[in-house]
Amino acid sequence: FYWLLIWMVPFEFFFLVSLFGWQSFSTMIGVHFWSKKEFSMIRYFLCQKEYCEDFLNGISTAETKCKIPVFVFNNATDYEQLVNNWCLDKFNSSNCYDIHNTAQGAFFKLANIFFGVNFGIGIFLLILLVLTILSLKEVISTPILQRSQLANIPAWLSVPIVGSVFMYLLLKGKHTVIADVQYSEWIALLYLVSAGTFFIATLLSCHNATSVMNRADKKRKQISVILFILAMMLSIIVLVAIFVTSLVMLWSYTSKAISNEEWYELACNLDTDLKNCETCSETEHECPQWKESEVLGILRTTLKQSTISAFIFLMYAFHGVGYGFVLREHIATYQIDYV
Repeated sequence: FYWLLIWMVPFEFFFLVSLFGWQSFSTMIGVHFWSKKEFSMIRYFLCQKEYCEDFLNGISTAETKCKIPVFVFNNATDYEQLVNNWCLDKFNSSNCYDIHNTAQGAFFKLANIFFGVNFGIGIFLLILLVLTILSLKEVISTPILQRSQLANIPAWLSVPIVGSVFMYLLLKGKHTVIADVQYSEWIALLYLVSAGTFFIATLLSCHNATSVMNRADKKRKQISVILFILAMMLSIIVLVAIFVTSLVMLWSYTSKAISNEEWYELACNLDTDLKNCETCSETEHECPQWKESEVLGILRTTLKQSTISAFIFLMYAFHGVGYGFVLREHIATYQIDYV
């Protein structure tokens, strides 16, 4: 139970910190996914009905007047005019803007409440996890914890392994905003290297979990522990490189704007499956439907997640090095059975 709680802490911390950028992210989703089938249920509940003598129960506008595509506009007045012209052309009506604006505003309010409540619950759960772990440490003796750690190290190291593979897939995704950003390929590759070094350390920890049988076995385990420490140190070097690079890139994209060419290219990557931009093709990259602030927001969120992940995995690597030195001392004194 103790190690299950330890295993949960990094996930709780990662998702909690990630919530800081979800308010702007939910706004982007509400705009660009609004007319897609994924939002059909949301439109059904939030879009107001129209009533007439023949339909006393009302007619849903979820698939008609409320399902407005993404327009390119300069200000709110231009946007209202574009929507009214679209509404007049499609439905010979002029109330689409009010229907859509009311429903989308309700979605944004619900999204803010949802993420606010989740953030509060996340803080409460994180504090509860930490207090429970500290209480268990007082109840369980140190020797028992050390023996338990030896048996649970492989499962414990599965967190940075799975997390590193996930970050590699996230950064190397075909349609992710960061896929074509400079240095992103190197960051993704370093995450894959990190997963490999943690996996090697896991295999070595499995070998070290058995008791010392004889002098030859003691020698093999001493070599295995040294290799484990070296694998953890290599993980630290790789993760420091990821952390610093992600942090510098995050600061760079926070303090500067991007060119129109880079903006449209990144926007076309995001829009591949949505098909909101009709001007995106293999030879042409132009997607004004995605604002520069939206593209930069997603880019910063991805880099922030990379920075947080590298920091969390660094804590695992540092702890792994400390554990390796303790294990090396126990093997040297033939007390491995009491770790």
